[in-house]
Amino acid sequence: IVLDMSQPKGGINKKLLAIISGVVLVAVIAVVAVIFLIPKDRATREDAEELYSLLSWVSDPSSAQCSAAIYRLENTYYTSESYQESTNACREDASKIKQLIARLDKVQDNGFKQVYGELKTAINDNMVFGEELDSELKLLEIWHQWVLNLNQEMSQYQTKKDIEGIVAPLIDSNNDTFKEFGKEWGEKRYEIIRTSLDLEVIPGSDSKGAYDAAIADMEELLEEEAPDIREMVKIGTAPKDSGFSVKLASYESYVEENYEKVF
Repeated sequence: IVLDMSQPKGGINKKLLAIISGVVLVAVIAVVAVIFLIPKDRATREDAEELYSLLSWVSDPSSAQCSAAIYRLENTYYTSESYQESTNACREDASKIKQLIARLDKVQDNGFKQVYGELKTAINDNMVFGEELDSELKLLEIWHQWVLNLNQEMSQYQTKKDIEGIVAPLIDSNNDTFKEFGKEWGEKRYEIIRTSLDLEVIPGSDSKGAYDAAIADMEELLEEEAPDIREMVKIGTAPKDSGFSVKLASYESYVEENYEKVF
């Protein structure tokens, strides 16, 4: 007996192929639909934990937003470049916080929305972002450069050009307080140099009196009119909301205990 294993024309092979093609097409459509239906910016537990991490400075009463930039402000160990690393890190942290907030705003769990909402209010009340933050950090960068310039060796033989170079960061800034102080400091510094040279050439009570008066004028300027940079910026000050750390702790605790339900 001989069995004919051939398939009739237009038989099972074509039908099977059509069925398989249909199944594959449906599967592809389903996968694509799932990809598009899941929000690409959906918040995750990692987002919630990163927000807590970026705000961990709140738990330290002596700390504040951009603490490193404030701490290093008048430290001449840090060059302009290394100091700017501190201010740029502050910019990056603030940008990350805003991005995380944009994602966490979409979480629907009611318990999370409550603790997160209270924390978000504290963030907005106590922190600086965007153009305002950038403006404040630029003031810090200018002041740090001024401190570096001021730290260079002072000589009685400095010229007006030398003095102009020292105060250039302040004079060239867009801040009126800096400009005015830089101008006055430069004038008084030059008067000290002029009277010191007079005293050297023509020693005497008159020359000594003029030199002492120039020194006294500079001391008065520094004591009464020097900008208080820390008062000029919001960053670097302790949170005005005394409950900020408590709200952060409540938020962290809720995420830790309910992350499976929330995310």
